[in-house]
Amino acid sequence: MVLLWGLPEDSPLSAVGAELERLQVPVAFVDQRLGPKYTIEFDGAMHGRLVGPAFSVALDAIFSVYARPYNFSELDSFEGVESSDPAWRRMARFEEMLSGWCDVTDALVINRPRQMGSNSSKPYQLEIIRDAGFLTPSTLLTTHPEAVRHFVAEHRQVIYKSISGWRSVVKRLGDEELAAIADVSCCPTQFQQYVEGVDHRVHVIGDEIHATRILSGQDDYRYSQDTQLAPVTLPTNVTDRCIRLCRALDLHFGGVDLRQTPAGEWYCFEVNPSPGFTYFDRHTGSIARALASCLAGEVVLS
Repeated sequence: MVLLWGLPEDSPLSAVGAELERLQVPVAFVDQRLGPKYTIEFDGAMHGRLVGPAFSVALDAIFSVYARPYNFSELDSFEGVESSDPAWRRMARFEEMLSGWCDVTDALVINRPRQMGSNSSKPYQLEIIRDAGFLTPSTLLTTHPEAVRHFVAEHRQVIYKSISGWRSVVKRLGDEELAAIADVSCCPTQFQQYVEGVDHRVHVIGDEIHATRILSGQDDYRYSQDTQLAPVTLPTNVTDRCIRLCRALDLHFGGVDLRQTPAGEWYCFEVNPSPGFTYFDRHTGSIARALASCLAGEVVLS
């Protein structure tokens, strides 16, 4: 039995679910919107049952998990619901128990909740990226406007983005933003040296690599209308670094953001521990199929 946890409309989750169906692998789907209707009943140690509206399955029968849960408090089904409400408390308790089980079970979990933490601190993750052998851009994390001005004077072209795990638009720091730089005192912000080059997204699944070259006229290709994607074969030393990096972060599946400079140097900006891969899969590959094969036990992940 494979356990899927998240929202039915989540495209990576639904894509993997479709591939598991193609492989005729039994699936139990925990729909977060129905969270208060699920329970975990333990009968000692980690043994017990996961019970939902449409199934009741022994935890021991679950041999793999693909988890993409959202913050349930932001779901429309919990809009206006207070934390004192019984439904809220049941949901919080259930998610705490399921998350804890995912962290300690012997089943394959892609990826364990405790491994999501590295994405919540970009500076911490950059240290691990450097240890894996990648170049990283000069970085400033600050709430001091004058420090930003000195950083811009040194590097000339600078981008800025959030330091948290929340998605933020990567933008070039221009005259307009610099004129309002005093606002940084209210919000810790990450500034980085702009690195010229071609973006690549590398999806790592165990020892398997799915690499995509990205051509775009914008600083953040995710919000560009002219982005072009194409599969690419990377140099072996680059793929080895990507695999080593995901292992260092204890990720079975990760999305590594790279940029190759005109001089052929490889910079790494960050690693997404729960990448929304379908944007790339539509253009270039078979990531969903590879994930389903791992979850089904056809490919053994170390």
